[in-house]
Amino acid sequence: MMRSRFGKWLVGLAVATALSVTPGAARAVDDNERAGARAAATEGLKAFDEKRYADAADLFSRAESVIHSPVHLLYIARSQAGLGALVKAQETYRKLGREELSANAPPAFRKAVEDGNRELKALEPRMPYVTVTVPGRADAAVEMDGKRVPPALVGVPLPVDPGAHTFKATAEGMNKELSVTLKEGERQNVALTLEAAQAPAGAPPGTPAQAAPTPAPAATPTAPEASPMTTPPVTDTGTSGQGMRIGGYIGIGVGAVGIVVGSVFLAQRAGAKSDKGDEIFKQCNATPQGCSAAEKAEIEKLDDDAKSSKTTLAIVGYAVGGVGLAAGITLLLLAPKSHSTAAPRVTPFVGHNTVGLQGTF
Repeated sequence: MMRSRFGKWLVGLAVATALSVTPGAARAVDDNERAGARAAATEGLKAFDEKRYADAADLFSRAESVIHSPVHLLYIARSQAGLGALVKAQETYRKLGREELSANAPPAFRKAVEDGNRELKALEPRMPYVTVTVPGRADAAVEMDGKRVPPALVGVPLPVDPGAHTFKATAEGMNKELSVTLKEGERQNVALTLEAAQAPAGAPPGTPAQAAPTPAPAATPTAPEASPMTTPPVTDTGTSGQGMRIGGYIGIGVGAVGIVVGSVFLAQRAGAKSDKGDEIFKQCNATPQGCSAAEKAEIEKLDDDAKSSKTTLAIVGYAVGGVGLAAGITLLLLAPKSHSTAAPRVTPFVGHNTVGLQGTF
């Protein structure tokens, strides 16, 4: 009660004497305004005692806008500190400390300035400070709680109110956002390392990138036929890999058969003789005079044709074998790994006038 009564007396005295020490203001303020300022300050003191700091700050600010008084500034600073707005309270205390009092200033004014200076010293250790930097990008624009930080203050310890704060840095095509929470008296360094911005999914070319695109709500189809057909994601179950491996083994098998066939025809080339030439040789050799020169020339030509045919078949066999081996090895190298323990087997075989493949898959 003593503090409340003293406060009311102090506030009343402040309003009453404010006019007497500011002659210019006395001529500008009438009795109604003086009475209104006194009422606002009195209600402000009541709100402050009840810890309704927002109301107290508002009421004392109204009284100050009508009549200037160091007492008003003192209670505004105290109310701001009570709200946790330490930055504003610090600045109000400093404004009060710069007050130039006249020689005939009332004791209430001097006491308000003295109390303000003492409370400012007690407030300063409670102030949180944050240092914001953007490594490697001096051209980045920095924001704190949605308000731009002047470039000259980037990298400087800045006083902030206790609580959560959001910091954001942006440059061309890059950005970074962080949120931190500071306690009273705490100091933090916030390094905003820029990252490439992301454009909204499905946006047309030229759409500016943004840090965190918000996806559009999924539309609910009104009828089944209105839903666009979508291709389900492909899941590798081993089927495609197994098919490639089977193709690879078949290619190697075909290549092996081609090489074998080519080798067979190449081996047969040395002793190749034409069936028709053999028949002519048998017929003319059975006569007493034997084969004539013309018949021998024909037989030799037929044998050369047979050898040439074998050579051609050998070349074709080797060509097919080379292509088959190359294709098979390529497919095996490109095929995804399989967890299956049983691998396909392909075995070429060569029989009498027969070549082919046999195997298991």
